[in-house]
Amino acid sequence: MKTVKLYGIGQNKFGDTDTRFKAQLLNNDTIVLARSMPIVANIANKSGFVMTVPVKEFEDDNVVIDFNDGDLKKLTPDDYWLEFEVTLEDGDIAKFPTDGGMPFTINQNLKSTTGKLVPTVTFQQVLDAVDAKVDKYVHTIQKGDKGDTGSTGPDGQNGKDGDVMQDKANHFTQTNTFDGTVYLGQLEIKSPIPYIDFHFNNASGDFTTRLIEYKAGELSLRNPDDTPATLHANVDYADTSGKAQIANVASRITTRVATFTNFIDVSKKISSYQGLWNGGSDTISACPEAGWFVANIISWSDVSDVGYIILHYTDHDAVWFGYSSAGTIQWTRMADNSKVLHNTGNETAAGDKSFTGSVIIQDANPVKVKQSATVEFNSWQSSKMKATRFGNIVSLRYSVNPNNDNKITKNQTSAVVIPQGYRPMEPWNMAVGGTVSSGSANITVNPNGTLSSGWQDAPYAGMMTAMYFTNDPFPS
Repeated sequence: MKTVKLYGIGQNKFGDTDTRFKAQLLNNDTIVLARSMPIVANIANKSGFVMTVPVKEFEDDNVVIDFNDGDLKKLTPDDYWLEFEVTLEDGDIAKFPTDGGMPFTINQNLKSTTGKLVPTVTFQQVLDAVDAKVDKYVHTIQKGDKGDTGSTGPDGQNGKDGDVMQDKANHFTQTNTFDGTVYLGQLEIKSPIPYIDFHFNNASGDFTTRLIEYKAGELSLRNPDDTPATLHANVDYADTSGKAQIANVASRITTRVATFTNFIDVSKKISSYQGLWNGGSDTISACPEAGWFVANIISWSDVSDVGYIILHYTDHDAVWFGYSSAGTIQWTRMADNSKVLHNTGNETAAGDKSFTGSVIIQDANPVKVKQSATVEFNSWQSSKMKATRFGNIVSLRYSVNPNNDNKITKNQTSAVVIPQGYRPMEPWNMAVGGTVSSGSANITVNPNGTLSSGWQDAPYAGMMTAMYFTNDPFPS
């Protein structure tokens, strides 16, 4: 449907050549950039077609009607309608608007009327002159016979100057002012572009807020500068700011069953689908996941194809945010607050976590490493070994008795002696501590839990230690 959006009040005064009307041409809510195409304006009044004038000026996306144009100067005071005729690139003719025309008014100026001074005559002087004429005429005629008594007249309801009938339809053709309260059973407003103007605090301007229907089925609330105004829906709120406000709306709005079947179609004209809808992936395609949801559709403006779609699934815990632009939607799943780690508070995180950047700890004191219980066990020489695990680090200590019975035989491998949970990721040599009696003592700790001796026998007395990483599960 083709519509015309007028910026301003749509009025001019006869002889005022400084006024310019700006209008936006829309085809199914899409702005028509007509500056590159031939365009004329057809003008009519109540009697019919008046004239056609070419459109010579454009401003941004708007066509401009300049009353400094020679033909437009000829328009006399009256109510008019304006229709734009655009010749498209394929030669077709497009006429805006589809229904009716854009109304505007040329008002009378003071110099267009002539006047003259008249002498002051009082109403009493008029009555006295009439009485004198009547008395003079009465004396010239003879008195006739008394007539019959007339019938009783009807009990009329009109006042002396009244024209409004209580029991009949009344048609107002001029501006009427009602200072008191007007009670209406129903109100119908018929016009090519009907609107209601509000004058807050008896403001003298054209309006403070206007409720207007630019096209069938869509009401728009506008400020005097034609920017969108907002509706205050909280009946308990007394606004003293002089500006339109809105509050506590969400709790008062009910959802509607979705009439659309594809979110891509919604994205192409998102301004036509603003509000709350309920539906599901069974009936609506292009959903981010299956299930039933409440959809909150938000447009950036009344004519924009850019906005947001928020889906709150009702049959499972999921919320999706969609950025919509001209037929495309970028869906992002919103995180469940109860299932994510936060900057503050004590929380438990399960599973492995990989950090691609540096991990910086402000204060090491609060860092707690889970520590396993210390384990002691016998080595192959009946000497004691002691293992302690800190996180993934194992500390192993091997104490040897100082006698030759504990001589370590070279190139030997023990049975499995190191318990699961304390074994190294790769073979690890133990360091020598204390006094070695002869030769070089060398013991290797193997990932399978065994111990291996070095290249020669080594009787010694003292201690051997090792510290290594492990991938073993924590011991119970």
